[in-house]
Amino acid sequence: MDWLGLEIAVAGALIAAAILFALGKLWPPFFVWLRWLRDRFWQAITVFRQRPTPASDPPLNIGLMENGRVIAGQVDIDLRSDSPISIQLHAQIPQILIWFSMVNRRPMDLQFDRMIFTLWVNQPLIYQASILTRQPFSRGERKETIYFAGHLDAAQVAEIMRLTTPQGFLEVVRLDVTAYFQARDGWIELTKNIQRTKVPVG
Repeated sequence: MDWLGLEIAVAGALIAAAILFALGKLWPPFFVWLRWLRDRFWQAITVFRQRPTPASDPPLNIGLMENGRVIAGQVDIDLRSDSPISIQLHAQIPQILIWFSMVNRRPMDLQFDRMIFTLWVNQPLIYQASILTRQPFSRGERKETIYFAGHLDAAQVAEIMRLTTPQGFLEVVRLDVTAYFQARDGWIELTKNIQRTKVPVG
């Protein structure tokens, strides 16, 4: 029994020595690898933080500012006074052009983000589109550079021709406009109904 116990003790010592030897060989490289992985991780975080922040888009469930209606009440949206709607049915490619006018009466700078509108002639819905030219909108500024240009398909041309009077104009054109602006503290939504009568058709 004494010899058996001695053999077991020697075998255990050899196994322990083998484990310690393996750890001595593997443990330092393992720590080096962990240190390298940590350095790469923090380097990636630093690069990500330094990337420029893109212009944020209003999400579908947009969070509007609490006082957004007050600010929206100090922003005017209308059609420009000089030939704001141009409908060209006899061009090589029939098209429609719409020019808007905006005034920022708010004592703060805004960013015009986008505008969504629908155009009605009498009752039928003729056109639905958006303007996505994001641009600064300074306090006190009047903008008349916001415009839309689009092509008319055959069905839209036919409907407009049906509604055009013998004198060559549309009796009533209505636009339902929704515009989004970005302020320092959040998003602002502005809705406006615009109506024009006797719009010429070319």
